[in-house]
Amino acid sequence: MITSELLAFQFEIFMMKAYKLDKRIRRPSKAEFKNLIRADKQGAFSKEIKILKGRIDQAIEIFFKNDANHEFQEKWSLLQSLNTKAKSSHDLELIIKQGLEITAQFK
Repeated sequence: MITSELLAFQFEIFMMKAYKLDKRIRRPSKAEFKNLIRADKQGAFSKEIKILKGRIDQAIEIFFKNDANHEFQEKWSLLQSLNTKAKSSHDLELIIKQGLEITAQFK
């Protein structure tokens, strides 16, 4: 079972890779994802999910612009589509995991 701490850490790693490419976005924090998980358990997470989806969308756009490979751009487009449809912390967890796999080249 993956703990909320590990999920938050994965979110931070994914966002930090984007932050390193473009410092115009806000520096990531594990607390952002922990707040979403906490709110998700309480059933009142609309504000948190909207914020995180926006942050993830920013990161995806940064990677899309910095990766000229057509294959990767298709993956980013798919990930952006999944992010738009996300409705829970579990959906975002899957997006982050896929994003980390794609960004393995950005160490």
